[in-house]
Amino acid sequence: MNANDDSKHLFSDSPGETSDAPVDYLIPPPPSQASMAQWYPRNASIDIAGLSIAAGMLYVGERLPGKDGTPDPCLIDPRKPVELKADYTQDHHVHTDWPNYSDASPRARGAYLRWLADGRSSPEAHISNIWLFFYGLERRVFIDAVADRSISAEFSQISKELHRLLKHYGASSADFTRQCKALLNFLTFYSVPARLYEQTIPEFPLEAGFAMYLRVAIGQAIADKRPIPAELAWAWIRCDPDVKLGTAALRHPDVFRTLFLAQYRRAFGDGLSIAEGRRRLGYTYFPASHALRDEIGISLDLGDITDVSVLSEPVMALQKMIDACAPELDAHQRLQQDMLSSAPAGNTLALHASLPDAGDETLAPSCDTASFSIELLIVLAQAEGVWRDDKLALLDPHIAAWRHLAPARQQRLKARIRVLSCEPVPMASLQRKIAALDQAVRDGVANNLLAMAQAGASLMPDEVTILGRLFALLGCDAALLDQQVHAMFGAPVIALEQPASSGIKLDLARIAELQQDSARVATLLGDIFTDDHAPAPAMATPALEEGALPGLDAAHSHFVRKLLARAAWSRGELLAMAGQLDIMLDGALERINEASLDAFDMPCTEGDDPIEINPEIHERISA
Repeated sequence: MNANDDSKHLFSDSPGETSDAPVDYLIPPPPSQASMAQWYPRNASIDIAGLSIAAGMLYVGERLPGKDGTPDPCLIDPRKPVELKADYTQDHHVHTDWPNYSDASPRARGAYLRWLADGRSSPEAHISNIWLFFYGLERRVFIDAVADRSISAEFSQISKELHRLLKHYGASSADFTRQCKALLNFLTFYSVPARLYEQTIPEFPLEAGFAMYLRVAIGQAIADKRPIPAELAWAWIRCDPDVKLGTAALRHPDVFRTLFLAQYRRAFGDGLSIAEGRRRLGYTYFPASHALRDEIGISLDLGDITDVSVLSEPVMALQKMIDACAPELDAHQRLQQDMLSSAPAGNTLALHASLPDAGDETLAPSCDTASFSIELLIVLAQAEGVWRDDKLALLDPHIAAWRHLAPARQQRLKARIRVLSCEPVPMASLQRKIAALDQAVRDGVANNLLAMAQAGASLMPDEVTILGRLFALLGCDAALLDQQVHAMFGAPVIALEQPASSGIKLDLARIAELQQDSARVATLLGDIFTDDHAPAPAMATPALEEGALPGLDAAHSHFVRKLLARAAWSRGELLAMAGQLDIMLDGALERINEASLDAFDMPCTEGDDPIEINPEIHERISA
């Protein structure tokens, strides 16, 4: 029918007029079908409202229904009006807690598009923009990937994007952080990795709770009838809210870790074995997008593994290990507190007396060759930047083998080296005090260092280099070191003309006796860590690198350079700065002030809050 033909009408011109001719009815044309939205993959470019959006991972089109038939909130419909001058740092979704692009105002849409065009990285962006984008990632995982399994290949890209969003916006919204981590868990265990208990365990913050990763790893070990490795047990006790760590463990995590791992391995060998439990581990994700939301959530099959979070016996066994560490950990804490509050730097004899079970033992002559050798090793390792707290456990067997030391003395020596690990003696201070020793004492220390080094099957080149530096510190002839190293491992020995003062002879059968030197030697070595009023022999002041103090490692030297940038800092600012360098603020300031006192006879910082920088130190270091 011709719609413009005036002879054809839907109704007669007058009520009384009739016709036998067939009547044509005008039927309106069907509405044009809205096109289905398209997913733009990562790094795909698209122009919307005159803006170029290059990062992709978006749904753009006219139609994208959710489960309830309404438009998915993530859909960017290019037909909708936008206001591109909108500020994406402001909240334009004023009437709802859950933003929706289709229902949003032109200003809210414009703000979202501008955030996307700017690379979706601006830290000032309002969280509503991040939610709109997040909804699209949820849809890709829970609708598209369900319909087409091949899309699961994109999950690694989506995980990277989620980690990136957490980095930029996690601090601005606890709800977003929780939802983002939940989706990351789902993606991690969508295809459950096998034998996670054999892999390197990621770091989990204490506030994260009992991480799903750890629960899966432990459940897999139980299912495979394998013991729980020590490192996995360490991660477990740090994250499980049912485990009670105590204040000392939280304040001194490195020392506690060393003690716990040693205690755990002594008690369980290869690890704690756990029997299967009745409750199976599962995971359910509840989407944030209303287009996907329902009351039962989306469940994930993790395999037939035990949910260890409901088992009480393993937690009791681990708690026993933690409690067994408490006496030594408390001793360490008391020792460190005493050192920081009352004792001069290096006064270990007074500090050792405060440890438990000291009895009436006189400590004056007891700092012997072996104990000083270990302390010297730690200080040099710290100066070289190769010291880690987990090496403490390697020294305990040496101390336990020194039968001439009473058990209480051994305990105090272990505590001493743990304090030294946290608050080392500055190298410059150590050098001055070594200079006060006669050559016979230094030769005895060098002999003992060689004996400890020979405990291994071989000496690596870098170990020989470290021994060479120790010999140089002690003022011993490096040529004698070469001779003794060759003698250790059967190489030809070249006879050397040795000075009469040298007493370096390696006698492996007498290693245990090396610690039982004369009272004179022990007393002199005790003086290494005892402050006195006699002035130390003058030493040449080492050249300082710009903005540095002698005797500090790389992290603390970097901290000093940052400190010198201003005349004063708030305590909060320095806590954040120290956290970035993975050092403890109070301990760092103590070390820096000790180094400053050694170098310039004055501290670097003063006050508690604000913390002021000594202007004279600033001038001397910057000169």
